Amino acid sequence: MKIKRANLFGAELTVTTYAELLQITDEIIAKKPAEPYRYNFCNVHVVMMTLENEKLKKAVNHPKALSVTDGMPLVWAIRKLGKIPMEDRVYGPTFFEKALNHRSGEIKHFFYGSTQETVNALLEKAKKEIPDLNVVGTYIPPFRPLTEEEQKELIDQINNSQADIVWVCLGAPKQEVFIDEIASKLNVPIMAAVGAAFAFYAGKTSQAPRFLQKIGMEWFYRLMMEPRRLFVRYFKYNPWYLWKFAAALISGHTLPQSEAEI
Repeated sequence: MKIKRANLFGAELTVTTYAELLQITDEIIAKKPAEPYRYNFCNVHVVMMTLENEKLKKAVNHPKALSVTDGMPLVWAIRKLGKIPMEDRVYGPTFFEKALNHRSGEIKHFFYGSTQETVNALLEKAKKEIPDLNVVGTYIPPFRPLTEEEQKELIDQINNSQADIVWVCLGAPKQEVFIDEIASKLNVPIMAAVGAAFAFYAGKTSQAPRFLQKIGMEWFYRLMMEPRRLFVRYFKYNPWYLWKFAAALISGHTLPQSEAEI
């Protein structure tokens, strides 16, 4: 399958839909690639951080990365600057839930990240809603970098699990960089960085109302929920993004586009 990419401010973003990404997921799992594909769900924060974080930029732009448009402002930019008729974003937590329900008895899932309480709540909810969900492992990392021994144990655990998808919830940019650094040591088809998806699915963190998500104001809701943690993120990166978007519009800039084969 061919995928289309648009380069927005240096970030190679994959233009896709939920349905297409699920189809791509099936094809990758069937293909059993020698090295995992990496799913990155990019919002304004992630795209703008790639301008100052080389490790994140490398992760987002890796040849085997599908860095999709998680935020509505990115969809609008691709529509306006790339002339690509995107219908909607591909939101990480929504795709996570769709993927859990997709071929639930067949696809093997591994959960990495978050807290034990959140993962327990996730598993309890999934057991009720998706009784045949095939979970082959979980790993709750400490709140520090893994030691060399811990990383080796993790790699062995994931490889021995024969997982199809490893879901990583560490928050950006930590999760994307972690996947980029460890992926070559794993024999799984897909690793996916999905931010707060575990907490959202488990009901530990509330999501913005749908109408706020549609108009690109989800960030405001999250800021109200966690002002101390998110203030710098939104008041640095959002204005910077708006300035670059406006400058691109005024100058008539067109997004570079390319295609890649999965």
